[in-house]
Amino acid sequence: MRILVVGCGYVGMPLAVELSRQGHQVFAASRHVADVPAGITFILCDITREDQLARLRGDVDCVVNTVSSTKGGVEEYRAAYYEGTRNLLSRVRCGKFIFTSSSSVYAQNDGSIVTEQ
Repeated sequence: MRILVVGCGYVGMPLAVELSRQGHQVFAASRHVADVPAGITFILCDITREDQLARLRGDVDCVVNTVSSTKGGVEEYRAAYYEGTRNLLSRVRCGKFIFTSSSSVYAQNDGSIVTEQ
């Protein structure tokens, strides 16, 4: 299976490594230069920038979007999760699209427990 992992950082890079280990053809896209193990094709691309979208493979079986807003504010979240995803969907044709969201949507940064309430 040809899999494009977008946002190869804390979540995406270990996923890309495991998928490659399982025998998949993996393309790892990130807006920052990253060291990738042999067997993974790295693509430097910021999906929030339309001028960079042509760098992406357009013919994959699956896309896993693991981008991050880099803990920015409202505009950074909108750019990464809304506009970036929209750009990605307009460029890449795939059978499956898997989206991961942010785990840092709450303002607490003091180690306190956060619940739905």
